[in-house]
Amino acid sequence: ESQHIALCIENSDVMDVVTKLFPFRSGNRLWALVLLQGYAACMAVVLLSAFVINYIEGDTWDDIHDRWGWDAAKQQSYGNSALDECLWFVFMAMHGMTFGEFMPVSSTGHAIIMLVASLGFWFSILMASVVLLSQLPGHKTKHLPHVLADMVSACWPSYLIYCLSAVAVGSQIGPYLSKDPAGFNDKWSGIYMMWCVAHRSVFGDMWPQKSEGRWAVFPFTILAYIYPCYALACIAVRRPSSEQHQQLLAYMNQHPEESLGPGYEVPREMSSSSSSSRGAREIQMS
Repeated sequence: ESQHIALCIENSDVMDVVTKLFPFRSGNRLWALVLLQGYAACMAVVLLSAFVINYIEGDTWDDIHDRWGWDAAKQQSYGNSALDECLWFVFMAMHGMTFGEFMPVSSTGHAIIMLVASLGFWFSILMASVVLLSQLPGHKTKHLPHVLADMVSACWPSYLIYCLSAVAVGSQIGPYLSKDPAGFNDKWSGIYMMWCVAHRSVFGDMWPQKSEGRWAVFPFTILAYIYPCYALACIAVRRPSSEQHQQLLAYMNQHPEESLGPGYEVPREMSSSSSSSRGAREIQMS
């Protein structure tokens, strides 16, 4: 009998590990599909941005060292087109993994890569929001456009302040940065560099060279790390209307088993029958 108990415990531990590796139980799988849709949208943006950058300045990447000097990029493109280099560059920038071997060299290229940095910054928050919202009690998994709408609605005031702060500080630090390979160390150079810092996507083309620049960059380095967590907290807070609130309470009364959220799993020893499972959940609710 003791061997049987030990075997049951071992099997239970194995199933617990499997459940942690594959959290896709029945009724809680749609979020994974929405995640894939979100990442596909991310890749579409990568492809489009790569084509745009290649169209604007791709022809300069093959002789970038002759045109802009070795400070502009560590590597130049090869072949008849720089599209593959642009695709690699945008793909890594979207994922916040930049190496500094390629970088934009024109004002338009700077503007585009600032947009890419913003989108990459928010795509990670969007992906986390898909999972977060799908696990809230009484909250059905939403499709990607609805998650995006909830994210924008919850975060636009704080993000507006965040961006305005980065622009305001960046416009003052141009003279305290290293030489801008693509232009002058003016307010636009500072805005570009600070925007990339605030969105965790720097390329190594510029850096704070003086103590004033470092002190300006320091707080935005911290904010860039903390803000996504703050954004998720804003997204998780639900503000229904009175009618929506009453509908949610009525739904919970009719389906008390869903009040714990899709991610809640009743202990196996308490779920031998549907009645015991329902009772366990009602006890947890009380």
